[in-house]
Amino acid sequence: MSLSTHLQTPELLKLLPTLAPGQLKPLVVQRGREYLDAHAEESEVVAQNLRAFGLDASAARVRAIQEQVVLHYFEKLVALCGTPATLRQFLAHNVDAAAAVDTIKAIVNSGSGVLLATCHFGAVELVAPTVLMHGLPVTGVLRFATAQLSESVARKAQQLSASGDFGLARFIEIGKPGAIAAVEMAAVLRRAEVLLAVFDEETEYSKPVALLGRQVKGGAGLHRILKFVNAPVRVVCACMVRTGDASYRLEARELPDNGNPVDGMYAHLEQILANHLEQWYFLHEEIPFVQ
Repeated sequence: MSLSTHLQTPELLKLLPTLAPGQLKPLVVQRGREYLDAHAEESEVVAQNLRAFGLDASAARVRAIQEQVVLHYFEKLVALCGTPATLRQFLAHNVDAAAAVDTIKAIVNSGSGVLLATCHFGAVELVAPTVLMHGLPVTGVLRFATAQLSESVARKAQQLSASGDFGLARFIEIGKPGAIAAVEMAAVLRRAEVLLAVFDEETEYSKPVALLGRQVKGGAGLHRILKFVNAPVRVVCACMVRTGDASYRLEARELPDNGNPVDGMYAHLEQILANHLEQWYFLHEEIPFVQ
C-alpha cells in the first residue's frame, strides 16, 4: 500500500462532503504519520534523491519532507470538503493571492491565453480553486489515482461553477480513454483562457533540463503544446507556498518569451527550492535523472 492509497480511502472520500477543512486536516495528518512510522523504508527514497542532488539527507530533513507530503494530501482533499461556500471561506481566510491574481487577470484581459505552469510543490492543489475564486475560468490537466477520485473531482467542479462564487472549472484527464489531451490543452489556450499544467514530471515528450546541478527529464511536453497552439500565449509560473500552519501565498511570475519556456520553468523552481526545499514533494518519488 502506498501513502496515497492509505490516505485516499474510499471511506474517507465518501465522508468528505460532511467534513469541514478543520476536521479533515487532523485526520489526514494522523493517518499520514502512522503510515510514515510503519514504513520507515520509504524514507530512503527521499534520502537517495537528496544525496543525488548533493543536498543534506539527514533523518530530520527527510522526515520534514515527508510531513510536507502528508500536508499535500490534505490540500488535495480539502477542495472536496463541504460545499462551495466552505471552500471559498477556507481560501479567503488562508490564501494570500491578490498580487498573483492581478498578474493572471491582466494577461487574460489582454486577449492572450495563459499557461499557468506549476509543479509538485507546496499546496499546488489549491492553485486552481484560488484562481477560480477570483472569477477566472481554469482548466486543469490532471491525472487521478482512482476512478472514484476522478468522479469526485468532476462533481465538485460542476458544483463550483454552478455556485456563482467561482469561475468555470474544467479539467483534462491524462490517460482517459478517448481523450487527446494535447489537442484539448491547445484548444483552451486558443480560447485565451487559463490552462493549469504541471511541468516537473517525465513524459515521452520531456526534455533534459538543469536542476540543482543535475540534469532531469522534465517539461512534460509543454514546450510542444506551446508551439502547437499557434496563438498568443504567455507563460506564468505559479507556486502555492506554505507560509504557516494554515496560511499560504500564491506566487505568480511571468516568464520571458525567449523560446526556452521549460528552462525558465526549472530556473524558477530552483529559486523557489532555495528557500522551501522541503515543500517539493516530488522528492518522495523516483526523480527522472538523465543518466
